[in-house]
Amino acid sequence: MWIHRDGLGLYVKLFQALFASVAIALLALCITPTQVDPRFGLPVGALFGAVANTYLGASLLPQASQVTLIDRVSGLGILTILMVLVHSAISLHLELTERGRFAQVLDRVGFVALALAYVTLNLAIPWVAIH
Repeated sequence: MWIHRDGLGLYVKLFQALFASVAIALLALCITPTQVDPRFGLPVGALFGAVANTYLGASLLPQASQVTLIDRVSGLGILTILMVLVHSAISLHLELTERGRFAQVLDRVGFVALALAYVTLNLAIPWVAIH
C-alpha cells in the first residue's frame, strides 16, 4: 500500500532529531583530535540519539518486510555518524604521529565532504521515493 502525503512536513518532523544528531557528530570534526573526550563523545552520543530516533520512527509505522524510506534515512544518518568516528580515529592517529597539519586539513575536508554528502543524499532519497 502506497501512502502519499503532500509536502515534507512529516519527513522533517520525523527526522529532526536524526538531523540534529548528525550535525552534532559533524561538529566533532571541528575539535582538535587530541581533545579525545569531546572528539569521540559527541559522535557516540549522537549515535545513541540516532538509534533512538530510528526506534521511535519504526514504532510510528506499520511493520514492513521491505526496506522503507525511514530505514534508508536512518541508516544514512547512522552510517554518517560512524564515518565521523572513523575519521576521528584517523585524525587522532595522524596527530599522534606528528602529522598534525595534515590532520587539520583532513578534518576540514572531511567535515565539508561528509556534510555535503549527507545533505545531498537526504534530498535525493525522498525525491527518488516520490518520483
